[in-house]
Amino acid sequence: MVPIRNVDGFDVTYTRNYEDFEFRLKAYYGASDFIINDNDWTEEVIELSPLYGTSLELSAFDWLFTLKYSHGTYEDAHRLAPSYENDIAQLAPIWPGANYFFEALSLDDFTIDYYAVGGRYDTEHFSYYAELTRISGTSSFVKEINSGYVSAVYHHGNFDYFLGYAKTHAPTNVLRPENELIIPPALYPPGIHEAFTFMTASVIAAASHQNTIFAGYSWHINDNWSFKVQLDVTDVGAYGEALWRNPAPYVFLEQDEQVKTWFINLSFNF
Repeated sequence: MVPIRNVDGFDVTYTRNYEDFEFRLKAYYGASDFIINDNDWTEEVIELSPLYGTSLELSAFDWLFTLKYSHGTYEDAHRLAPSYENDIAQLAPIWPGANYFFEALSLDDFTIDYYAVGGRYDTEHFSYYAELTRISGTSSFVKEINSGYVSAVYHHGNFDYFLGYAKTHAPTNVLRPENELIIPPALYPPGIHEAFTFMTASVIAAASHQNTIFAGYSWHINDNWSFKVQLDVTDVGAYGEALWRNPAPYVFLEQDEQVKTWFINLSFNF
């Protein structure tokens, strides 16, 4: 949802080995820039500066536990929809939340935080994985996103069989004129429904709401080749299809939908 591909900066890692496990603490500081894709609002490069975080890791031969935290501040990010400023300002006399909405539509000086806790546990034939994450921000675009997964893998010879469940949820705030305006529908100005459709698109741009059950197997053919088959069954909630970009602008998923996806991968290295 916040496509950070790299960070320009520095990091420091402290590692200490104990008798039964290893302790690793890492901290980083820097900046990153990115472009929000698949929208009609802007092609402006947005910068997170400063961007800093830390991670703690405890590990042993058969288990791993991690904690992670990151914080970033949007710097010199103009409003993502400056062409709509006058249109929204004109609604102020009939929409009490107009000014607040437009200020929150900006990214400049807004912040974002990322938290994660996860781990792995291994037995002779099984591996278990789990992670919970939370993204929270002060902009309308990224208010709150919670996600996580659990999975189990059964190891048998050159094959791994896996099963898991994943969930992501972000509150969806669908703006409707009848809930926001203080005048009756008969007095609505022209184009009001189109304006609220755009504004809804802005506040649910990162609103992912879906549950996925996944299963499959991997065949480790040899040290260089691996073949994997996986089936995902995903239930996507209304107005929560941020991970399934609709090519039509300002068209939303207004009812729940189920998506089944097959993955067939052949991986190799030399």
